Amino acid sequence: ATDNGLSRWNSDARGFTNFTHDPAEPTSLSDQRVNTVFEDAGGVLWVGTHRGLNKWNLATGAFELYRRDPNAPDGLSSDVINAFTEDTHGNVWIGTYGGGLSRMDAQTHTITRFGHDPDDPSSLADDRVMALYADDDDQIWIGTFQTGLDRFNPRTGQFRHYRHDPDDATSLSANGVTVIEGDRFGTLWVGTYRGGLNQFDPDTEKFARYRHDPNNSASLGSDSVLALHQDETDALWVGTDGAGLSRFDRYSGTFSHFGHDPDDATSLSSNTAWAIHQDRRGGFWIGTQSAGLNYWEAEDRRALNPTFRRYDRGDGLPSSVVYGMLEDDDEHLWLSTSRGLTRLTPSTGRTKTYDVTHGLQGNDFMFGAQFLSRDGRMFFGGASGFNIFRPEAVRGNEYVPPVILTEFLKSNRPVDLDPSAQDAPIPLSYEDSAIGFEFAALDFTAPAQNQYRYRLDGFETEWNDVGDVRRVTYTNLEAGEYTLRVQGSNNDGVWNEDGLSVALVVGSPPWLSWWAIVAYSLGVMGVLAAIVRHQMRRLDRQAEYSHRLEREVAERTDALATQNRELAGLNARLQEVSVTDSLTGLWNRRYLANEIPKDLAMIRRARIENRRHASDAEADPNLLFLMMDLDGLKGVNDTYGHQAGDQVIVKTKEILVRVCRQSDTLIRWGGDEFLLVGRQTDRDTAAGLADRLRHAIESHRFDLDNGESVRLSCSIGFSFFPFMLHSPTMFSWEQVLDLADRALYRAKQSGRNRWVGVLESATADPAIVMQRKDDDLDQLARDGILELHAGAPDPNEPDRTCRRADTRPVPELVEHTG
Repeated sequence: ATDNGLSRWNSDARGFTNFTHDPAEPTSLSDQRVNTVFEDAGGVLWVGTHRGLNKWNLATGAFELYRRDPNAPDGLSSDVINAFTEDTHGNVWIGTYGGGLSRMDAQTHTITRFGHDPDDPSSLADDRVMALYADDDDQIWIGTFQTGLDRFNPRTGQFRHYRHDPDDATSLSANGVTVIEGDRFGTLWVGTYRGGLNQFDPDTEKFARYRHDPNNSASLGSDSVLALHQDETDALWVGTDGAGLSRFDRYSGTFSHFGHDPDDATSLSSNTAWAIHQDRRGGFWIGTQSAGLNYWEAEDRRALNPTFRRYDRGDGLPSSVVYGMLEDDDEHLWLSTSRGLTRLTPSTGRTKTYDVTHGLQGNDFMFGAQFLSRDGRMFFGGASGFNIFRPEAVRGNEYVPPVILTEFLKSNRPVDLDPSAQDAPIPLSYEDSAIGFEFAALDFTAPAQNQYRYRLDGFETEWNDVGDVRRVTYTNLEAGEYTLRVQGSNNDGVWNEDGLSVALVVGSPPWLSWWAIVAYSLGVMGVLAAIVRHQMRRLDRQAEYSHRLEREVAERTDALATQNRELAGLNARLQEVSVTDSLTGLWNRRYLANEIPKDLAMIRRARIENRRHASDAEADPNLLFLMMDLDGLKGVNDTYGHQAGDQVIVKTKEILVRVCRQSDTLIRWGGDEFLLVGRQTDRDTAAGLADRLRHAIESHRFDLDNGESVRLSCSIGFSFFPFMLHSPTMFSWEQVLDLADRALYRAKQSGRNRWVGVLESATADPAIVMQRKDDDLDQLARDGILELHAGAPDPNEPDRTCRRADTRPVPELVEHTG
């Protein structure tokens, strides 16, 4: 700890590594002046500085992170990483989007840049690098976004360009290169987007083209090529966008196809295949855009029997988007997804996911940006740099966290326990009808990922797994002795099996005391004596009793039927409560998770049917995701209390029900945020609906129970699924929902009391939209990647209606007028 940052001694290098404050880096130290350093039992380092406390998970050191440093003259010139390759000297070449080509020296790890120079025709043709391949002669082949294929000679520093020439059938078929692969015959295979597959002969420097022909079933399945792999039989496998897998037989020159069949659960799960990997056993792993991971056993593949085993979120994957995969020496698969890096053990099906809390560049990655070096290092790239790591060095968190009781509650009110009697049972009376416990596992590596389960011995025998919930409540416990047992885990799933134990003793009510039981016993004995005395009479009146018994049985049968009907009604009510917001009566997030698969299946079936009838994509059904957030509710809570805020939220629900269409689904998303899911909605209708909602909130006076009145406004963002009509599988519904949420906050940043819609740009390339989806919305609109529509109140109009404008992307957010 010094006045100039934090220093760590490296015994191997016999030197210090320094960590300092960088105003441009939010993950750096909060200040140069370090006052104190402490490492807790879980291996988390706590660093106190002059300007606050910093937490550092030392285990993240396994993932080495490289990012662009804007203050450094060398190093990466862009954080968006699309491709890697390695030459015979061990140098790693890195392809970036917007930053050109970089080389990482095998010995010094210094990075050298190679970029486009408009005044030098022998420089790189385009700084937007999409694919890389190093051949046996150390020639580096570079696929660019829209300027064709380049070959770089490191010895001369010269770039040779190969571009599409419409007048030359032996030139490259298209200038958008997505993937490059060499085979054992010295042939170079070049995949393009919407230009098909190219076979390059290095001797003649001519290209042979393979394109999709709808009239020839033996042609390439799709002209949009995403992945290439040559198997042990010299067959070339092609992953495409829209047609699944195609297998090229180089001897017959024909293609066979393996795609998705919605009626066959063993078919390929999606027709968009991002990546193909052949494991050590000969099996194929195929990563898809929105339908998880597929496994094709070697025996079935060699027999061309299309039987796939699917892996999705239900199998432990964090996301249905799988960009790429690598295999380590222990046959683990490392999968880059849109929600972290996942290690899959195929033999057991177990998964472990790593995210930014472990030191990754981000939770989202780029397709094609994965590479295994000759020395066993793995490279994964995304939109915020790239990570290098050795799989065997990635250690899990083995710390067993203590589990402690943080709060004991009666009727939801905290109760102080006697510290001197902490091992004694907690005494409870029969009047303590509702008791609660709050607990915590003391591991601070990633506390939000700690997991819990509990069991009340004496009441239940099975454990209750509650995920990251740290509270349990019990009601109306019978008299007796109980023990609450709580087990907790760290972020890597290491459980404290001993956990926490809390003993309870619940006292008996007066009517169950010993003297009451004696009185009950005497009464029962008297009844028995009376029964004996009347036994003879009962025998005489047996016929009458039999008739009465038959009548009672019929009555009890009717009563049981009534109880069964009531129980069925209660079960239905419980199901409804589980998907209903308790304050507003609207649906909640769980309802959306349960119902959205039905809408998605309907959209897929309608799209297939429309294609059969040659209908345009514009006729396909869609879903509108409209997010609305109240402006200023925090001020109401702070001034008048949360009860007043709840009144505003309930009144907002009534306004939404009144303004929205009967076919719209309303969901309370959380806090003061609402989600509207609309069906079969066009752009103008969505804009009109957004403005009606905005105007209804703005013009409403909220009367509070305390006699006060407030006026509020709202901010709205919306988008459509499918986001791209002609590439409907390019975005998942979760990604479209994220766009709507980003549009909402763009509306807030623009002054609140307005709406912003994020819509498809008809001229944008789907691959570029996917790669740049996380960029700033205004920048995407200026670049023509998407369209922003907006509306805000017009102060010059008496009814404060919304101004509307055209949808051309401009430097600032454009409001709608008219």
